[in-house]
Formats: sequence, structure tokens, C-alpha cells
Amino acid sequence: MNHVIAFCSPNGATRQVAEVIKTRLRALGDTAVLVDLAHTDPDQAMASAMRGPERPRCLWVGSPVYADHMVPPVERFLKNLATPFD
Repeated sequence: MNHVIAFCSPNGATRQVAEVIKTRLRALGDTAVLVDLAHTDPDQAMASAMRGPERPRCLWVGSPVYADHMVPPVERFLKNLATPFD
């Protein structure tokens, strides 16, 4: 199965979790791609993750939460999710 793990990690903890998930998925024989939303335009992140022979079957999203809100790049990414799948 092909996985995309999109995350934003201002302090590194969410990145660490994303990397552990990627490592475990690959150990199980799946493919997994990390998309760091802090360094990728959230509007284009899914389009870049969709490149390749197999479309993602599972999307993982990681974000710290501050005062009941995800960080802005993750919110923007989620709002734009429908576009690549149309």
C-alpha cells in the first residue's frame, strides 16, 4: 500500500513521529512518503506526493495543536485536499 505522511513540526516532535511511522510502514513492505508542510507549499503538497506509479491509498496528517487549532500550513493543506482527487 502507498502512504503519504503530511506533517508540520515546529519543534521536531511531530517530525519524529512521522519518521517512526514511515519506518514501520516500510518494514511492513508498504511505501511511504513524507511531506513536510513547513517546507512545501501546502497548496502543492498533495500534487507532489501524487507523483509516481501508484496513487496514495492512505493519508496520514500530523500537526501540533495550539489553543484548539492546527498549525496554519496543515489547515491549508486539509482545505485543499479535494483538488488533487477530482
